[in-house]
Amino acid sequence: MNDQEFRTLVENLTPFLFKILTPWSFSKETVEDIVQEVWYKVYRYIDRFKGNSNISTWIYRIAVNTASTWKRKVKFDNLQEDNLQDKNPQTDPSLRVEIDELRKNITNALDKLKSSEREIVVLRVWGEMPFDKIAEQLNSTENSIRVRYFRAIEKLKKSLSFFMRNNYAR
Repeated sequence: MNDQEFRTLVENLTPFLFKILTPWSFSKETVEDIVQEVWYKVYRYIDRFKGNSNISTWIYRIAVNTASTWKRKVKFDNLQEDNLQDKNPQTDPSLRVEIDELRKNITNALDKLKSSEREIVVLRVWGEMPFDKIAEQLNSTENSIRVRYFRAIEKLKKSLSFFMRNNYAR
């Protein structure tokens, strides 16, 4: 792979990497660091890519493994403030607290899922990937991915039901 091909790959896949890494509860700066580390690893080990799968699948696995390593290094109890904080200074402070609490509860619910379930939810919801592409990325069948996704969504609903009932029952 020449430098121009690599630059094109970086330009095309960096937005996708940001989409899939942001829900891991990392700050914006941490996501940027992880993405940079992913591209460093891709550049360094591109000769090890065997071509048995799509290159985006290989890069996706590097991204997930790198994020998992970062997550193990530092325990995140809640979302980093700059990751999801409303940037509008006019926002009602009570609304901001409510939004932060909702985000914290969503993150906690996601953390309760098995890593394979969380991966599917993140790819589907934040990565906006269709089931067939997720199946390809995870080397599984589309039907299996659909079943695991809907089971994970049910678990999330159950985890969030108490919060939703107490805060949004009007």
